Amino acid sequence: MKFDKNIKLLVDAEPPNQELYKFEGSLNINDDKDGAKPADSKQLLLRGAFLRNTEWILGIVVYTGMDTKIMKNAEAGKPKTSDMDK
Repeated sequence: MKFDKNIKLLVDAEPPNQELYKFEGSLNINDDKDGAKPADSKQLLLRGAFLRNTEWILGIVVYTGMDTKIMKNAEAGKPKTSDMDK
């Protein structure tokens, strides 16, 4: 498959949230006259996911850092105390 280096891609996505299995957005490639292609949770890969038996893949990073769905669901670490302090 041949890719054009001058691709224009517009990603419209919902704001970062805690809902792991829900995603709503759209992709518009090169100002396509057919309109934006919908993107939902079926096209979503969460951080740490592995793809197997796949020859190649194209991916777009939508959220990074503390805005990822996994980090939005992370709990703060509990402070450690020794038996002597207890």
